[in-house]
Amino acid sequence: MKKITIILVSLFLIVLILAAITINNSNIQEVRAENGDIPVRGYAWSDNIGWIQFDPAFGGVFVNKETKEFNGYAWSDNIGWISFEKDKIGNDCRPLVEDCKAWVDNELILGKNLIRGWARACSVFENPTECSGNLNSNRGGWNGWLSFSCYDFSCGVSNYGVEMDENGYLHGWAWGGGNPANVGTVGWVSFNCENEDECGVSDYSVQIQGLFSNVEISNLRIIGGSEIYCNFADENNAAVKFEWDYQGDNPQAKVSLRINGYSKDFESGSTSTIIGPPNELWLDYNTSYNISLSVEDTEGNQSNVLEDNFITDLHHYPIVKFSWSPDKNIFPGTLVDFYSETTFYTTGNSFWKFDPDGNPSSSNSEEETVQFLTTGNKLVTLTATDSVGSCLLSKTFSVGRKPPGWIEITP
Repeated sequence: MKKITIILVSLFLIVLILAAITINNSNIQEVRAENGDIPVRGYAWSDNIGWIQFDPAFGGVFVNKETKEFNGYAWSDNIGWISFEKDKIGNDCRPLVEDCKAWVDNELILGKNLIRGWARACSVFENPTECSGNLNSNRGGWNGWLSFSCYDFSCGVSNYGVEMDENGYLHGWAWGGGNPANVGTVGWVSFNCENEDECGVSDYSVQIQGLFSNVEISNLRIIGGSEIYCNFADENNAAVKFEWDYQGDNPQAKVSLRINGYSKDFESGSTSTIIGPPNELWLDYNTSYNISLSVEDTEGNQSNVLEDNFITDLHHYPIVKFSWSPDKNIFPGTLVDFYSETTFYTTGNSFWKFDPDGNPSSSNSEEETVQFLTTGNKLVTLTATDSVGSCLLSKTFSVGRKPPGWIEITP
């Protein structure tokens, strides 16, 4: 396909760039992926507006695994958000389909996965922060539509289109003008460096990985409380544990997390991970977070996305420590002093258990003096409780047999 060179009017670009700056500080919320969605990753390129990112920190484009429809927002530094939200962007795209959506079509041409339909630049709206409503009169006549296939507009003038290969990579061109025969603002958009023979210079691509695979995760569980906080001592940073169920023909190999726009990918075959100081991901206490989680298998197939919200605990749980004296030569009847060295982050209390045959057998004091009546191993447990919960620590020590008395006899 021959690429058409687009010459933009400078004043028009300035208007759109100013709109993009406004949108960058907009109230468009971070995209919330549905549990059946597959993330779209990577960058496309337009000679007119530069890079289009499909997986920005706040935003993101997804494809529903069942309907094959796109949703969410891509980002351009020059014109701002590009919306795939079919219920918000209007219905004036002049489609040959029911509505102005984008979807993966594997039925029109047998054996091919075509990207069909439309997306729209939010900067053409009077209220770009909502990415919907009336069009901006200063938009220069451009309607903001991005067409992925000539089948939805007019093939013949230019038989453009975007197609997905068996590995989920997109190839081909989309058109960002109001009419392929006229000047547009976005112009031609390339989805793979192969289109312009630029691979090796700029290895860009866009990928929808695992849309037709059976890699699936489900049942996301968010675990906090004593199971987490009693096992690490970091008073300045909160933590949570995530668990999920995995199903697929190949083993899980990689985990991708997004928490309030911050992304982290790491290799792991485990279906659980701790988010917090143990994994060098820092969370604040008493703070709301949104988590999006997906995985890949050993063949690179992408799973669906699981998403949920959680609030971290008010503060760290008590960090339990204790010691005793004497720490050796302990016999039945020896007086042993136990000292709590617990760190509380609010008002708390301690509870001791001395098993077996401690005298006393339990105590609510910070310090306690105990005698054990028999020899053998003894288990001492200290439980510390405050307003958020409890942690406990158990230690074992031995009560020995007292050596027999002896009298020195002068020879």
